[in-house]
Amino acid sequence: ESLYLAVRLPESLSAAQAILRKNATNFPALGRLGIIHADLGRSGEARGVMEQLSRLPRKDEFGRISLLRARIASRLGEKEQALILLREATDEGQPLSNMRHLDVAFEGLKGYAPFEEFIRPKQ
Repeated sequence: ESLYLAVRLPESLSAAQAILRKNATNFPALGRLGIIHADLGRSGEARGVMEQLSRLPRKDEFGRISLLRARIASRLGEKEQALILLREATDEGQPLSNMRHLDVAFEGLKGYAPFEEFIRPKQ
């Protein structure tokens, strides 16, 4: 898996950058870019992407931008920030069910009690 990631991350980085050259506000590509930077250990660049995402217009995106920011924060190991952003995403309309299946970006939050409480189905 490490070899796969070592080969695929640079390709994914190039693909995201190509998309962003055509449309700098493509938030899915920005989110992907931030996650890749985080996975490559480029925390400054990842945080910069989080900041870019925070400045994008929020019309009709239903929490997807906050969810992307949460994914980046999680990959950076910033558990509290990731959870704040996950709550923000649900407040903005992102269904909690999308998070219950433990998106790979949130694996670092698995076992983190506040996260487990957040995703636990309400009765």
